[in-house]
Amino acid sequence: MQYSTYTRMYLRRTSPASCDNMLNKLSDQTMDSSKVESALKKLNISLDLWKVKVRAGQILLKDILTNLYPAEKEREPLPADDSLQQACEGLTDVLRELQEVVNDVEVARSRLAALSNLVGEGECIELKNNIVNVRELRDWVINMHLEYKAQLSLNENVVRNICHLSNREQALVHLAVWSTQSEIRQQTEFYSTCIKHLVSQPL
Repeated sequence: MQYSTYTRMYLRRTSPASCDNMLNKLSDQTMDSSKVESALKKLNISLDLWKVKVRAGQILLKDILTNLYPAEKEREPLPADDSLQQACEGLTDVLRELQEVVNDVEVARSRLAALSNLVGEGECIELKNNIVNVRELRDWVINMHLEYKAQLSLNENVVRNICHLSNREQALVHLAVWSTQSEIRQQTEFYSTCIKHLVSQPL
């Protein structure tokens, strides 16, 4: 590991034991920072994928509504055809990918929990010129995991029910549940923005 001239001059003025302790601590913090950055980068990619898949699912849901639950002024429901089947299958695929995102968030939660235990209570690390508290990051991701998991459950209900509803009004409610993603709070969206900022900054 390379150290600045100032750091080397400081270490020369300390005892050999203190010097070794300082070097070890700096080396450990660099390793911890690298691991935290890696976990956050993977998490950021997964959170971006969630947004993309939610939009894709919304388009498919609208296609299903147009086919099965048309407005009265439009027409009678169309008979089931290949396009409707493709929309339903596509929605199932989207749901599976959303499940994978939740799995990724859970992995990030476990990794940050382990790293926070290594770093210690109240310890901060430097990450791309930002001082961050690993335990706070861990708490953010714990909340994320709980909320994304709860939203996934709602999305599963939407996919399960969307082709078996009584009327257009019920279908519109299901579309709204999918579109608003109400279980993911604004505070969690703020956490996501902070994580994106941390991993996107140049060195």
